[in-house]
Formats: sequence, structure tokens, C-alpha cells
Amino acid sequence: MFVEKVQVTTSLNVTKLIAHDSVDEIREFWRRYSTSNLKVKKYTSNSKTVVKTELDELLSGEKQVSSVFALFETKEAKTMWVCALIDSIVDNWWYFACRSCSSKMINSDNGFKCPKCSKEVGKFRYKMNLLISDATANGTFVCWDKESEILIGKPCHALRSESMRKDDDGDEEVSTPLKRAKEIERFGDSSAKRNLSETFENEDPKLMLSTTTGKGKAKV
Repeated sequence: MFVEKVQVTTSLNVTKLIAHDSVDEIREFWRRYSTSNLKVKKYTSNSKTVVKTELDELLSGEKQVSSVFALFETKEAKTMWVCALIDSIVDNWWYFACRSCSSKMINSDNGFKCPKCSKEVGKFRYKMNLLISDATANGTFVCWDKESEILIGKPCHALRSESMRKDDDGDEEVSTPLKRAKEIERFGDSSAKRNLSETFENEDPKLMLSTTTGKGKAKV
């Protein structure tokens, strides 16, 4: 009953709920419903959300742990974890990428152009070649933009802007991924970031890296 008017409705905006098939309005509703062409669909979900930590996945065997040497023996693509020392970052650590497909932009008459999709708008993205080692072998991991930003704690364009900035005396103030990672106070309050920054002290970072391997190559 709502404002002295009986109608079939939801439980919203009602002062009295009537649920009985002898009510005239309910009988009329069922009559119209049975003769209509309305198609009724029932949507159900059988999915279950299971939240697992990385430690749970490692303990359950869903993620495998490997040595650097074992990566070179792996012939099929799979996700593996490697505990290794990052010795250095080889060569450049960024590139100018197409904003659409992430391919490397090339010089053109009017600026830059993507050789793959011909777009002319780009952005700076990380591409770090990490020279790593453990007790078994040495290797190079390619750390792309998403993973590098998590590792460094700052997007590529911001870190590159810092590297190009000059101080008041005119001397170049260079900021690199390694130097950035050692700036503990800028990492915020995240415990994961604090743990990461601590590993970079004395430039001796031991990190558990998630890698995807395939035919002798490894990518973070």
C-alpha cells in the first residue's frame, strides 16, 4: 500500500508490503504476464573470486622458482620466479614509443611516426636491460614499462625529466633508475616499496623477479 494506491512494485518506496495471490492487482499482473511476449532471462554467475598472495602461489606450485642457468634450458614459454642480483642496467633505459601500439617511433619529416600503425603521437616508456646473476650463471632480463614503473616507483617521463634537469650552477643533475630506487624517502609508505628500496642500498639489489621465458630468452 503506497499513498492509498495498491500496485505491484518492488520493496522500494512502499509503506506496507502485500504479498498474496488473492489481491486483485497481483492476479491482474499474472494475467498480463502470462499473455505477454516478454522473454525472461536469468543471469547467474558460477565464478568464484579467489585471492592468493604471491607466496601462496609459490607454495602451491602454481608459480615455479628457477635459477638463471635453468632459464636457458627452458624451451617452452612459462612464468617463473628467479632470485638474482641486478649487477647493472645496460645501455639506455627508455625509448620513445607509439602511444597506440608501443612500437618504437622513428624520425619523420614532421617529427616522429610509428612504423607499425603510422600514428604520430608518442610517449616515453621504460625498456631496461638488466644484467643479472646468481650462483649458476649470468643473464639479461628485459624489464618493460609496466614492470619498470613498479620497480622504480615513478613513470618514465617523470624520471627522464629529472635526468634532463640542471641545477642552479648549470651542472647536469642526472637521475637514473638505480639512483631513483635508492631514494627511500620518495617511495611513500608502501611496505613493498620500502622493502624494494632497502635492497638497493649500497647498489647491491637482490630481487625476486617474475620472468616469462621462451627459447632461451627471459623477460621480466
